[in-house]
Amino acid sequence: MKNRLLCLFVLLLLCSGAVRGQEDYQYRPFETGAVWSVNNFKFGSFGDTVIGGREYVKLYRQESDQNFSFDLSQATYWGAFRNDTAGKKVYFAVPAGVHIYTMNPFSSYVTESDTELLFYDFSMALGDTVTCHFFEEEKQNVICTKVSRVSFGSIYAGYYQTPTHNQSVFLDFQDNDSIMPFGTDGSVKRMIVEDVSPSSSETILWIEGVGSSDGFVSHSAHYLASDECYTRLLCYCNNDNECLQTGFDITDNDSTDCFAHFIGGGVQNFERLTLLVYPSPACDIIRIESSEPESAAGTLTIWDVTGKQHYLSNTQLPQQLDASSFPKGLYFIRFTSERENWSGKFIKL
Repeated sequence: MKNRLLCLFVLLLLCSGAVRGQEDYQYRPFETGAVWSVNNFKFGSFGDTVIGGREYVKLYRQESDQNFSFDLSQATYWGAFRNDTAGKKVYFAVPAGVHIYTMNPFSSYVTESDTELLFYDFSMALGDTVTCHFFEEEKQNVICTKVSRVSFGSIYAGYYQTPTHNQSVFLDFQDNDSIMPFGTDGSVKRMIVEDVSPSSSETILWIEGVGSSDGFVSHSAHYLASDECYTRLLCYCNNDNECLQTGFDITDNDSTDCFAHFIGGGVQNFERLTLLVYPSPACDIIRIESSEPESAAGTLTIWDVTGKQHYLSNTQLPQQLDASSFPKGLYFIRFTSERENWSGKFIKL
């Protein structure tokens, strides 16, 4: 039943293209005063700024381990975006100190000042391929990838636990040059986009003025941990109180609160701590330590930026691990004990 309700809700919101015709459609840029709910993150666009002689809208991020309303006074500045309305493109001014990663071949650099990168190109026709960027949600890293607009996609919506197994949910979409209703008398275009980089083949939705089905700043579903859900855009609301609820909030007991963190049974209030992982960059052996003075027992998980899992083991910290067989790239580590979560990352050369 939950599968059917989810599919109906999302299909009504995202697949309805016949209500308003092409003659009513106008490109919708990203707005100031908007809020995006992505799992236990919220992003808000508030205030203008000028960078390099161009006008941008400032973006802030807030995080909590329980349901909350966006509060600008509690949020952290994330960066700024710029609309190219004529070109139907959206750029992001990535602040200094952010790692930019390109895959296949792997390369990376750290921004020394505000750096403008293309995040969305809504001018793509079917079959077009563009190079764009997205943030890794949990930390300030930016991934450079290639995406194509495709005519069909099976979108992963998430999964939830049943008494016997984890139930995955996929939604099928046709392109049909889809115009979907939005607000009281407006409409926007949504397109099916596939990551065509060699390390990934994920299919997502891009929605004008809203972002991707994975959130405004992300084009990829990031696997947060072995017991957590993938990042998904749950809700969007603009300053005119025009809202879109995607229906991807299937990972807890409340599918209406625009909040999701852990799979099954709502939010678990685990304290997040930082792992010490060294050396990084690494060629072969890495050492993983926690801040606890005594050895901790738990589950160690390592995955790459595409969400592919490379290591899973019940073990104790500190731990020495041979990563020589790992492909070059950026990796994320999560160690989960009975009451706490530790996270870290490293680069494999």
